[in-house]
Amino acid sequence: MKTATVGEIQKNFAQVLKEIKAGEEIVVTKRGKPVAKLTAIGPEKSIDWPDFYVEAMEVKGRTVPAKLEPGSGKEIKLSLLLRSINWSSLMPLN
Repeated sequence: MKTATVGEIQKNFAQVLKEIKAGEEIVVTKRGKPVAKLTAIGPEKSIDWPDFYVEAMEVKGRTVPAKLEPGSGKEIKLSLLLRSINWSSLMPLN
């Protein structure tokens, strides 16, 4: 892990970014004291969203059409999902 002052980073910003992208961590110091650490963000993680339509159908005790089985690759628009659920039966008001 390298250290650099605010001034050094300002003067060599392009080089600092190259080093960070290559995996280097740089501690930023001001008047000799560490104030920040610069690191690469890393790769974006994909989110594995659950199939809420299938779960709602199972809660309601209905069978899921074969074309909507999990893993079939079919996508359902949110508006269709919201229209197909009888919300009052899933969330009784007390």
